[in-house]
Amino acid sequence: MSRRVKSIIYYEGAQSMELAFHCTIQLCELKTRIWRKVEDLSRGRGEEFQA
Repeated sequence: MSRRVKSIIYYEGAQSMELAFHCTIQLCELKTRIWRKVEDLSRGRGEEFQA
């Protein structure tokens, strides 16, 4: 049974994002998805992040 883990990441001062991901995700894949999300948010494209 996999469960979702929710966390909030703060970066560049006041900006933050909420992530939800399965606890079985590989760390390198999670890191890649986080960086993509940060890049999207910095471009103004805030979409929901699901891994």
